[in-house]
Amino acid sequence: MWQTVFDLRRDGTIPWWALLSLLYFLPLAVLLYLPFRRPSKTKRRKNPFWWLDSLAFSGGRIRGFALLLVLLVVYFFCESLKLSIHAWMAYDDLRAGTYQVVEGRVRHYVPKRFAQDRDESFDVNGVAFIYAGTDDAIGYNRTYYQGSPIREGSLVRIAYTGNFILRLQIAP
Repeated sequence: MWQTVFDLRRDGTIPWWALLSLLYFLPLAVLLYLPFRRPSKTKRRKNPFWWLDSLAFSGGRIRGFALLLVLLVVYFFCESLKLSIHAWMAYDDLRAGTYQVVEGRVRHYVPKRFAQDRDESFDVNGVAFIYAGTDDAIGYNRTYYQGSPIREGSLVRIAYTGNFILRLQIAP
């Protein structure tokens, strides 16, 4: 009899918090950027790099900060959107049954014993799994440091797609 330790449908989350960051910081950046006027068209024609001048003079530092804030928000929004798309694809694979299953003993287990350690890894019948134990990871990601039941030699059944563990079952 297998004990289900993790099931994406039951225990997984989609990182909506990252997508919501766009709602907080983008309006702030736009409000910081708007109050400053651009140079006239004749000055812009004479100097194609007029926007560099506006970063250094007449409130340009605030404008430069706003521009940096906008770029950071767009970057993090794109990263979180990519992560959310991967999460939805993993949910869809689990729902549709288009995933692989591997069953066997855990071998080459490298636990993440402390918070500063990099990744936890192991393989089952030649299929390698690596995860970091971060909150924004998709699929099973609980490390030894966080109380993972995976140990060297444990008999496990893993449903996975790519490197995402969709379901983890352990033999008692």
